[in-house]
Amino acid sequence: MPMDLTPSVYDEMRERAARMLLRWKNLADAPQLSSLVDQTYLRMIEGAGPPAQGREHFLAMWTRAMRWVLVDLARARQSAKRGDGRERLPLDDSLVADDDRDVDEVIDVHQALESLAAEDERDARIVELRYYGGLSWEEIARALGGGDAQALRNEWRAVKASLRRLMKRTEAPDRLAD
Repeated sequence: MPMDLTPSVYDEMRERAARMLLRWKNLADAPQLSSLVDQTYLRMIEGAGPPAQGREHFLAMWTRAMRWVLVDLARARQSAKRGDGRERLPLDDSLVADDDRDVDEVIDVHQALESLAAEDERDARIVELRYYGGLSWEEIARALGGGDAQALRNEWRAVKASLRRLMKRTEAPDRLAD
């Protein structure tokens, strides 16, 4: 049965988007919540193939679209931070706030996911669903076509290690916690 964006589904997507904005508070402002939900839905239906077949498929499609919207927001923020090609004036480093970690992290994880997908598409989907979608282990297991949520949790350590390797980091981003 195809899923439509009924009021209850819309409310759930707003709740999920609000959690994403809380996680990346430096990426976008809370008043943009409706805009984030709308942009994500539009991105989802633009690139959609067949309609979502059930809740988990819808969540997987939503997460992929959310990933691209967040990456676009992060890139726009990076571009603005770098002056959009304008001449930069030197500033005292102590005057520059270190609030762009969120922006850099979203882009770093996105780029590492592109590489991870070339190595192991399933691992990349697990990271995408967990990191960008905030899905539970049970939701991820169902979105991947079934399986055991506990087995996914156990597999998570190796998946995070692969991502760290691709990001050339010694630690995974905090948002990739269990």
